[in-house]
Amino acid sequence: MERNNMLERQKAGIELAKLQGKYKGRLYGSSMTNEEFLKKYKKVAQELEVAQSLRRAARLGGCSLGVAQKVKRLMFAQFL
Repeated sequence: MERNNMLERQKAGIELAKLQGKYKGRLYGSSMTNEEFLKKYKKVAQELEVAQSLRRAARLGGCSLGVAQKVKRLMFAQFL
Protein backbone atom coordinates (compact mmCIF):
# COMPACT_ATOMS: atom_id res chain seq x y z
CA MET A 1 0.00 0.00 0.00
CA GLU A 2 2.83 2.40 0.83
CA ARG A 3 4.41 1.66 -2.55
CA ASN A 4 1.20 2.69 -4.32
CA ASN A 5 1.03 5.91 -2.27
CA MET A 6 4.63 6.68 -3.15
CA LEU A 7 3.99 6.16 -6.87
CA GLU A 8 0.92 8.40 -6.74
CA ARG A 9 2.93 11.17 -5.04
CA GLN A 10 5.65 10.75 -7.65
CA LYS A 11 3.18 11.06 -10.53
CA ALA A 12 1.63 14.13 -8.93
CA GLY A 13 5.06 15.73 -8.52
CA ILE A 14 5.98 15.01 -12.14
CA GLU A 15 2.70 16.53 -13.37
CA LEU A 16 3.30 19.64 -11.27
CA ALA A 17 6.86 19.95 -12.59
CA LYS A 18 5.61 19.59 -16.18
CA LEU A 19 3.12 22.40 -15.63
CA GLN A 20 5.93 24.60 -14.28
CA GLY A 21 8.13 23.74 -17.27
CA LYS A 22 10.84 22.04 -15.22
CA TYR A 23 10.27 18.49 -16.41
CA LYS A 24 10.56 18.32 -20.17
CA GLY A 25 12.19 15.07 -21.19
CA ARG A 26 13.67 14.55 -24.61
CA LEU A 27 12.15 16.62 -27.39
CA TYR A 28 10.18 14.81 -30.06
CA GLY A 29 12.31 14.06 -33.08
CA SER A 30 15.59 14.86 -31.35
CA SER A 31 17.22 11.51 -32.03
CA MET A 32 20.20 11.42 -34.38
CA THR A 33 20.25 9.75 -37.76
CA ASN A 34 22.79 6.99 -38.33
CA GLU A 35 24.99 9.33 -40.36
CA GLU A 36 24.95 11.99 -37.63
CA PHE A 37 25.80 9.33 -35.03
CA LEU A 38 28.78 8.11 -37.05
CA LYS A 39 29.94 11.68 -37.62
CA LYS A 40 29.74 12.42 -33.89
CA TYR A 41 31.87 9.37 -33.03
CA LYS A 42 34.29 9.70 -35.96
CA LYS A 43 37.34 8.91 -33.79
CA VAL A 44 35.81 5.58 -32.71
CA ALA A 45 35.03 4.71 -36.33
CA GLN A 46 38.60 5.52 -37.36
CA GLU A 47 40.01 3.28 -34.64
CA LEU A 48 37.69 0.42 -35.63
CA GLU A 49 38.72 0.79 -39.28
CA VAL A 50 42.36 0.14 -38.35
CA ALA A 51 41.32 -3.06 -36.54
CA GLN A 52 41.51 -1.81 -32.95
CA SER A 53 39.50 -3.69 -30.35
CA LEU A 54 36.13 -2.34 -29.29
CA ARG A 55 37.35 -1.52 -25.78
CA ARG A 56 40.43 0.33 -27.06
CA ALA A 57 38.40 2.25 -29.65
CA ALA A 58 35.90 3.24 -26.96
CA ARG A 59 38.67 4.41 -24.62
CA LEU A 60 40.46 6.40 -27.33
CA GLY A 61 37.18 7.83 -28.62
CA GLY A 62 36.06 8.86 -25.15
CA CYS A 63 32.81 6.90 -25.13
CA SER A 64 31.28 3.79 -23.62
CA LEU A 65 31.65 0.25 -24.92
CA GLY A 66 27.97 0.25 -25.93
CA VAL A 67 28.47 3.31 -28.12
CA ALA A 68 31.51 1.68 -29.75
CA GLN A 69 29.45 -1.44 -30.43
CA LYS A 70 26.73 0.67 -32.05
CA VAL A 71 29.32 2.47 -34.20
CA LYS A 72 30.70 -0.87 -35.37
CA ARG A 73 27.20 -2.20 -36.13
CA LEU A 74 26.32 0.93 -38.14
CA MET A 75 29.63 0.89 -40.00
CA PHE A 76 29.16 -2.68 -41.19
CA ALA A 77 25.45 -2.16 -41.92
CA GLN A 78 26.45 0.42 -44.53
CA PHE A 79 28.49 -2.17 -46.43
CA LEU A 80 25.63 -4.66 -46.69
